[in-house]
Amino acid sequence: MPGASERTPLRSSPPRNGNAKNGQYGAVPDQDGAGAGAGAGAADAPEPEHPQGFKFAVIIASLWVVLFMAALDGTIVVTLISSISSSFKASEKSGWLSASYLLSVCAFSSIYGRMSDIIGRKGALLVALAFFTSGTCLCAVATSMDALLVARFIAGIGGGGLLTTSSICMTDLVPLRKRGVWQGVTNVLFGSASALGGPLGGFINDAFGWRTAFGFQVPFLLAGGVCIATFVNIPLPSSGQNWKQKVGRIDYLGSLGLISSSTCLLLAMSFLSGSLLPFSNPLVWGFLLASFVTAVLFVLVEGWVVREPVMPLSLLTRRSPALIGASYFIGSFAHFGTIFHFPLWFQSVRLQSASQAGMHLIPISFAAAAGSLWAGLYMKRTGRYWHANIACCVLNIVSTAYGASWNKGTSAWEEYLTFVPQAFGTSAIFTFMLIALIASVSKDKAAVATGTVYLFRSLGQVMGVSLSTAMFQMLLQSQMHLNITPELLPHPQDGQRGVEKLISALRHDASLVPTLQPAGLRHAAQLSYMNAIKWIFVLVTALNVLYLAVCSGVEEQALPDKAPNTAVADDTDPSPPADQSDAPRARQNDSHA
Repeated sequence: MPGASERTPLRSSPPRNGNAKNGQYGAVPDQDGAGAGAGAGAADAPEPEHPQGFKFAVIIASLWVVLFMAALDGTIVVTLISSISSSFKASEKSGWLSASYLLSVCAFSSIYGRMSDIIGRKGALLVALAFFTSGTCLCAVATSMDALLVARFIAGIGGGGLLTTSSICMTDLVPLRKRGVWQGVTNVLFGSASALGGPLGGFINDAFGWRTAFGFQVPFLLAGGVCIATFVNIPLPSSGQNWKQKVGRIDYLGSLGLISSSTCLLLAMSFLSGSLLPFSNPLVWGFLLASFVTAVLFVLVEGWVVREPVMPLSLLTRRSPALIGASYFIGSFAHFGTIFHFPLWFQSVRLQSASQAGMHLIPISFAAAAGSLWAGLYMKRTGRYWHANIACCVLNIVSTAYGASWNKGTSAWEEYLTFVPQAFGTSAIFTFMLIALIASVSKDKAAVATGTVYLFRSLGQVMGVSLSTAMFQMLLQSQMHLNITPELLPHPQDGQRGVEKLISALRHDASLVPTLQPAGLRHAAQLSYMNAIKWIFVLVTALNVLYLAVCSGVEEQALPDKAPNTAVADDTDPSPPADQSDAPRARQNDSHA
C-alpha cells in the first residue's frame, strides 16, 4: 500500500451510501505502475513533520498572494478591453483578449498535476508564476494588439497552473476532513479579488492608463514568488534523481497531445460563439475534427506509450473519479451557461443599462462564496458529503426551473433571488466533489487527479458559454423571424430586407432594444429575447437533472481528520532511489493485509 506505515488501518471506514469498496484516503492501489519506483521502498522511511503554526500560515499566505493577483487580473482586463482596443485601433480583435487567456488556462492547467509530482510543489508553482508574471509584463509593454494577445496567452499558461498547484498544495497541508473549509476560505478570497478587479481596473485606467493596470501587478507577483521560494517546502516522496532525470520523466508527448486537443476544441468554440460562425463553417468543423484526432492520439499515447502519463487513464475508468470529472464538466457548463445569459434578461427584456444588469450578479457572487464555505464546514463537522451534495443538486434544479418560468410579471425581488440557490449549490457541489475525488484516489495520484478535474471544469466553462451562446443565437433568430414583420418597421417599405438587417443588428447588440421605435417593434424584440433566454434556462434545467444523476453515483469515502502522511522529507532529499523490484511486492503484501 503506497505510503503505508504501522499507523495505517488495515480496513477503512465503510462507505456512507453503501457503494464504496475502499474509503481510506490513499488506500487505493496504483494501477498504472507510474512512479512505483519512487514510492516503493519509501514506506519504511521516517515520516516528516508537516508545517504547523506560523510556518503553515506563511505558506498559506504565500499561496493566497498569487491567487489573489490571478483573480484580480481576470476582472481587471474586462474593464480595459474598450481602452485597449481603442488604443491599438483593433476593436475587431477585442473579444480575443479574454479568449486567449482562457484558452491557455484550459489547455495547460491539467499538466501541472503530474509536473508537481516530478519537480515538486514549489517547482511547479514557480514555473506557473514565471509564466504568469512574464505574460503580465509583456502585456504592459505590448506594442500591438497581436503582441498583447500572445502575452495574454503566456499569462494564461501560468494562471491555470497557479490555480491547480495551489489546490494541490492545500491538499498536502490540510487534513482531508478540513480541506473543504480551506477551499471555502480560498474561494471567498478569490471571489473578493474578482469583485475588486473591475472597479480597481477602471480607476487605474482612468488615472494612469491601461498599461499601468498590468504593470502594478508585477511587484506583488515578484513578492509572492520570493515567499514561495522561501517558505513553500512541502514534503514529497524522494526519487533520488537529479534535475535532469526529473525533467526527463515529464510526459512531453502526452502534454502536447492534451494541449493540442484542448486548444483546437476551444478555438472551434470561440469561432462558434465569439464570431457567430455556423457549425458548417470550415474553421469550426475543421478545428473540431483536429481536436478529435489529437484526442484519440492522446489516449493512445497515455495508455500504451508513456510510463508516467500526464493524465492516467485509470482515473477515467474508475467509477468515482470518472463521475466527478463529468460532474465538474456538467456543473461548469450549466453554471456559466446561466450566468452568461442572466444579465441579458435585464438589458433586453427589462431595458436596463449594463451596470444595472450587473448589479443582479452581486447576490450570486456572495452565494457562490457562501456555498463553498458552508460545504467545507459541513464536511468538517460531519465527515460526510453525499446527502448534502444531492440536496444541492436538487436546489439547482428548482432554481433554474423557476427561472425558466419567468415572464413579464415576474417581480424584481424574484429576479434578484432566483439564481442565488443555483450559485450556492454549484459552488458547494464543486467543493464536495473535490474532496470526494481526493478521498477516492491514492495519495500518489491526488495531484494528477486535481489537475484533471480542473481541466474538465475549464472545458465545461468554455463549452457552456460557447454552445449555449450558439443555441441562444439560433433561438433568438427564430423568435425574431416569428415576431418582427415588415409592418412593424419604421419604414415598412424596406420589406423583408429591412427585417433581416434589423435582426442581424439586434443579434449582435442587445443594447439596441431600448432604442427601437415604434413601441410595437420594441415589444416584439423584447418578446423574442425573453423566449430565447427562457429556453436557455430550460436547457440548463435539463443539464442540472443530468448533474443530479451523475453526482448520485459518486461513492462516499471516509474523510481522515489528520494531514496525509508522506514518505520522506521533500523532493530535494538526497536519499537513494527505491528498488524497482519492491513495488510489486508492496502491492502483494497489501493484498494479503
